[in-house]
Amino acid sequence: MKIDVFFINFLISISFMGTILYFIRGRKLREQYSLLWLLLSFIMMILSLFPGMIDWLALQFHVAYAPSLLYLLGLAGILFILLHLTMAVSSLTNKAIVLTQTVALQEQMLLERDVQLQARVEAQVQAQVQAQVEALVEAQVRAQVQAQVEALVEAQMRAQVQAQVQAQVEALVEAQMRAQVQAQVEALVEAQVQAQVETQMQAQVQALMEATMQAQVQAQVEERTQESGRSLVEKGGAVPSDKTFIQEEL
Repeated sequence: MKIDVFFINFLISISFMGTILYFIRGRKLREQYSLLWLLLSFIMMILSLFPGMIDWLALQFHVAYAPSLLYLLGLAGILFILLHLTMAVSSLTNKAIVLTQTVALQEQMLLERDVQLQARVEAQVQAQVQAQVEALVEAQVRAQVQAQVEALVEAQMRAQVQAQVQAQVEALVEAQMRAQVQAQVEALVEAQVQAQVETQMQAQVQALMEATMQAQVQAQVEERTQESGRSLVEKGGAVPSDKTFIQEEL
């Protein structure tokens, strides 16, 4: 009976050890948690191979049935392992809490950074948009001012050109009028001069004609006087005076 119990215990221990090693190899169990299980399986396997140790331990602890001591040791080992795992779980829980709080703080910090970054980006975008709007408005104002200045300059140039053209036209008209007036004055002067010359010539001609006529009349009178004197001398009469003869001739 004792051999069967210890043999079964040995089989269970070696199967449990093989399972633990399989889990370790498959990365399903970490080494730090598998050492206690391996140690417990090794102890149970040694006690199953050497039943005399169980009897000696049972005698020392005053246990009447030696296999029950084996199960008691296994139960104590399991409780110890459970305590270790409970402590590990508690430590992991604390770490998880700290990690959760850290992640929450980091998320909050990231959220605040995102908010600040978004605010900065929005501010930069607003500044850029405002700068672009101001640049566009300034460009439009400059274009309008430049257009107005060009229009004013063009209007002034047109006014100056019109004034110059008008002045030139007035100068030309004035020159033409002056030329016409001068031509008319010259024509009038020439006409007056010609009239005066003609009048003087007519007066001179009349004077010459009168002088010629008087000379002719005087010559005729003298000839007639001489002829009358000669005829009277020949007849023995008185000689008439010139005045009387002239009156008779007239």
